[in-house]
Amino acid sequence: MGQLELKGIDLLPTFRCTSRCRHCSYRSSSELAGEMALADAERYVEEAASYSVEWIWLGGGEPFLCRKMLPSVARVAKETGVPDVYVVTNGYWARNPAKAFRELSLLKHAGITIFSLSIDAFHQEHVPLECLKNALFAGKEVGFKRIGVSGQFLGSVDLDTEFNRVTEGNLRLLEEEGYFEGVKVSREVLRLCGRATDSLTPYLPTKDEEELKDAKCDPRWLPIENLGKPRAVEVDWQGNVTTCTGICIGNAKETSLSRVLDEYDYKEHPITRILEDEGPYGLLQLAKRSGYTPARRGYVDGCHMCFDARRYLMKFYPGQLRPATCYTE
Repeated sequence: MGQLELKGIDLLPTFRCTSRCRHCSYRSSSELAGEMALADAERYVEEAASYSVEWIWLGGGEPFLCRKMLPSVARVAKETGVPDVYVVTNGYWARNPAKAFRELSLLKHAGITIFSLSIDAFHQEHVPLECLKNALFAGKEVGFKRIGVSGQFLGSVDLDTEFNRVTEGNLRLLEEEGYFEGVKVSREVLRLCGRATDSLTPYLPTKDEEELKDAKCDPRWLPIENLGKPRAVEVDWQGNVTTCTGICIGNAKETSLSRVLDEYDYKEHPITRILEDEGPYGLLQLAKRSGYTPARRGYVDGCHMCFDARRYLMKFYPGQLRPATCYTE
């Protein structure tokens, strides 16, 4: 299995979403078209199962826009012995309790075991909190193995920003009203890539590139010990297999997921090799040698620096730095 030690596969059946969140890694919106073919999704699950993965994760974009696909993916996962299937959603569809219960009952019956909701200032600019209440109540009634809630914070969980105050306020409100009983709530620091680099970095202090010389890829955001041995990969609707948002190691539609996984060697990949051996600072130096001018304001952290360098390097490494949607609107 090459250099990977897979625990799971993340499927992104679409980049389309009902929301256009400021922090979205893939710059999702209702304007983006494209959807994973059902046959491709089922094949990816079958191939992943041959590696004895522990879970399949369904995200996006908004996976409920591909709701006909979700039960089929869960069914194949169950048939091939994958223990858990996650679905992560913004909850827009839970407009009333009856609809929420109906939608989640179908998924539970099909084999979805873990149901998770995104609740934070960024999502709630587009999705009413009442929808989340309906979804949480219905999820507990349906009886999933686990229900999760993820709240994204800017900079740090303790940083006093308008966004973080709204996120924490909503989480506390739902907890006080009893919606989090039996629910795993995660407060996470959002990753500065995709749309967040444009819309949210101005709210944070920056550092000079030399101050970030020793920055490394942050394991809070990546299911990896290092880029040489990722424990999970994402497969999007176009077939791109990525170890981190916008770092592509192959295409499962052009060949097969198994072949991409088996042939992966971080030392042979021009981006992962530098990131693993030299960190984001090394990638910045590659970009500078290629004509990139560093941001005058500096960078918030290594992730921000890495992403900005990669955005410039896209034209030199179009096969390794994709999908394009995470880099440009």
